[in-house]
Amino acid sequence: MSLTKLNPSKVKHSKVKQSKIKLLVGAIALAGVAYAATTSLNLVINGEVSSAKAIVVNNQTYVPISALKSLGILVSSKGTTVSLSSAKTPVLSGGSANSGSSGAGGANQKNSVEGCLGEQLFNGIWRLRVAKLEAFVEGSRNGYDLTLELRNGVGNTITGTATGISPSDDGKNLVLADGQTLAFSNDSASNWVDTAYKSIPQGALNKAVLRYYMPEGTAEKPIKFLFEINASKLDKDLKLSYTVKDPSFRVNLTCQK
Repeated sequence: MSLTKLNPSKVKHSKVKQSKIKLLVGAIALAGVAYAATTSLNLVINGEVSSAKAIVVNNQTYVPISALKSLGILVSSKGTTVSLSSAKTPVLSGGSANSGSSGAGGANQKNSVEGCLGEQLFNGIWRLRVAKLEAFVEGSRNGYDLTLELRNGVGNTITGTATGISPSDDGKNLVLADGQTLAFSNDSASNWVDTAYKSIPQGALNKAVLRYYMPEGTAEKPIKFLFEINASKLDKDLKLSYTVKDPSFRVNLTCQK
């Protein structure tokens, strides 16, 4: 059997050609991935346009973790695993844990009347407005004072308790960016009881300042205020009704109007 002698220059040329082909194929593949990753979508969170974008890769839509956190989803990562869970952290008041609402968002999110800080919201009976949210420092503790306005939006003289508003701290929570929920402090308890039971004539305004203490070592800021109303406890003798399925309020504290 005879062997054909290879021309070294042809072999070299062939190797160079194959190398260029591999580089070209690799570049095309990377270009395809880059093209897919740059397909972006506008992102709207709780009715507000976000500066962040969603992206589409291989027909799968991805949103940034910051968007999940703003909805109250708890996000943690360890090694190659990212864990997501709905916010069920115990409500904290004055730095101590106590029971409270888990409806911070995510899987527990409710179809409440929504709006921004400073915006007046209406559920058919009450007009609610979070007028201010101010940080404070008190000795070694810090937190936020929330100024809440409730205005009677019907022709009857009414009280909060007769319309499904609880006189306790339950269901009036600040939600932090990491998903924790805070109940107002004991300092605000008597003030809120007076507010909940006070008779409010048509068009009249009732104002309360609720104080929330931050958990020790927490640097997260409040992103939402949740104000729950139990429509099933509306006094039937008032002959009133809410105009929305869930008359509770959710205020986005990251936007202002």
